[in-house]
Amino acid sequence: MIAIGLPALRLARSQGWPLLWSGRQIDADEADRLLSGEAPAAPVEPPAPTAMPLPPTADQIAARVAACRSCGHYRAGADTCGLCGCGAVVSQRAGSPLGACPGGRW
Repeated sequence: MIAIGLPALRLARSQGWPLLWSGRQIDADEADRLLSGEAPAAPVEPPAPTAMPLPPTADQIAARVAACRSCGHYRAGADTCGLCGCGAVVSQRAGSPLGACPGGRW
């Protein structure tokens, strides 16, 4: 019998091992051994989801694109940024709520 904590409990659940509950004791029955440990004192709540940022307004997008086009790293033919090398199109990155300038311009 091996004492387990929350990480091992999550592992037991993810592997589909049968869990035996007796009061505050949790036993996970694995093929070649029995895992045992204390149940958490209170239910463990998952972290609250973070709110998605709002998409930028048309004025913000225009300002972002203008900032990119005035930058020395801007590749006009491909409408991409040469600083990060990711190949994202500047006009699309500027309109994304998660988009950011790798040079910190916006």
